[in-house]
Amino acid sequence: MKLAFSTLGCPDWTLEQIAEFAGASGFDGVELRTHDDGRHLSPKVSVRQAAKVGRLFASRGTRVFSLSSYTRFDSSDPRELAANRDMLLKVMDLAKAAGADFVRTFAGEFGNRKSREQAVLDAAEYLAPCGARGREIGVTPGVETHDDWCDPANVRALQEKVGGGLGMVWDFPNAFALTGKGAREQFRGLQGTILYCHVKDWVKGPDGKHRYVPVGSGQVPVREAVQVLKENALDLFLCFEHEKMWNPELPEPEEALPGYVAFMRTIL
Repeated sequence: MKLAFSTLGCPDWTLEQIAEFAGASGFDGVELRTHDDGRHLSPKVSVRQAAKVGRLFASRGTRVFSLSSYTRFDSSDPRELAANRDMLLKVMDLAKAAGADFVRTFAGEFGNRKSREQAVLDAAEYLAPCGARGREIGVTPGVETHDDWCDPANVRALQEKVGGGLGMVWDFPNAFALTGKGAREQFRGLQGTILYCHVKDWVKGPDGKHRYVPVGSGQVPVREAVQVLKENALDLFLCFEHEKMWNPELPEPEEALPGYVAFMRTIL
């Protein structure tokens, strides 16, 4: 398996700093955040610019393996759904240029606003062209296990309606928090669909809130997830999602990222 990190963990670093650090610290790849705020790659850049970013990372002995998109498909407004489809298609083209295999997206949260059946139909209608485009260019869109899509039954129904070309980004810590299911049980429901994994760890405080801790020192079944992947001979990226961007009190990336590599090597 391969080690990676999301650039959520280093919000103030430049692309050059990220590439240099990833290559020097033994990371096999980086999940590069794409957002209109420009951290770390604007989805408005050209294909030529994205290719230049890919070459930068390759020159430092690592790679951009995925682009993290904030597109989502839970709206009831066809115009909003179409805009997200078009944005995802654009980011997939950027991923291809940068040498990335995947693009992360969200299917969103339907809750009490829609039935599961309607939510699946709405998301699938607009994700199907992305799946088809992905098969053409060799870049797979992956829906993160997030919100209502931590339920494998929902995931399977969505993939069936899309008709191929759609995978899952297995954020097993998030799914564990929302469903209480361990990594082995989660894996049984998602097996055959997982593109790569998000990894993080926490402990639950007396107030019921999660407090992030170094990976391997908390309550998330990280060891179990790695063991299940090893048992199934899956050579996936294990991407550390150090959410420094949303939680500035967390350790600096210079400390947290090497700590992740050191721990993961003990269980890999």
